Amino acid sequence: MSQYSNNIVNFCTKTKFSHLMIGLVLSFFAALSTDVSFAATAYQTKLAKTPTHILNTDLVALTHRKHITLDWANPTFKLNFDLPRHEWFDGLDLTLSMYPQGDVDPHTPIYISYNGSKPIALHGQGSEFHAQIKLDANLIRPSQNNILISFRAPRGSDCLTARDGQWIVDMSKSKLTARARTKPHALRIADVKQQLAHSMTAPKRVAILARGKNKTAYEALIAQGIAQRVNTLPDFQLTQKRADLTLLVGTRDQLRNRVKEKLWLDTQGTLMFV
Repeated sequence: MSQYSNNIVNFCTKTKFSHLMIGLVLSFFAALSTDVSFAATAYQTKLAKTPTHILNTDLVALTHRKHITLDWANPTFKLNFDLPRHEWFDGLDLTLSMYPQGDVDPHTPIYISYNGSKPIALHGQGSEFHAQIKLDANLIRPSQNNILISFRAPRGSDCLTARDGQWIVDMSKSKLTARARTKPHALRIADVKQQLAHSMTAPKRVAILARGKNKTAYEALIAQGIAQRVNTLPDFQLTQKRADLTLLVGTRDQLRNRVKEKLWLDTQGTLMFV
């Protein structure tokens, strides 16, 4: 471990962290695996205020299912989800993509209810449709949110039968989109772990820019650490262009020309700052 002890890692993301530095490559990933919230952080660290930004995810990432079938045997589907912590939410939209199979009644709508709200009718007219539903912002909560999708019996029928066909939810084309603002709070190692783990904030493209003779080892170590903490493997790249998350790895001297706050490079030990 001693060969890495003088190295630091620099993180930059588009969504939450404007400029994040963590000392000691191995200590960083060790801290992510613990429940100690303030491990390897400076107590005065704060997140910079951020404007409204967009977070989104397809429903496959939330459910690990590519399709959901609604029919007489399973006429409803409830999507349960939590939202990222340390965010205020100004709005939440559901994009829903569905298509029919069999002899569905073109006059029977699909119903959507968010957190127990009055159901909204979607009239697909018996054909494939893509609908964008603005969910009630007053009902948004940090955890235990749910969206209920219902396929009901045609008018005049008491219940669905096999003859009423099926509706298929295409989860890869359906998504949640949130308008969010980051809450000012002390920056913790746990925040990085949570960002990587949540499908709305996990980076899709990660740039690893390493310096020094151990460059290849750093790249492999960082890629492995990120891969173990995300639900969907991101694209790793060695250039910063279009990256959602950029990591700079090297000694303090090697990174000096990439860091604005030079005084921090003269400190000792593990630290995090914005």
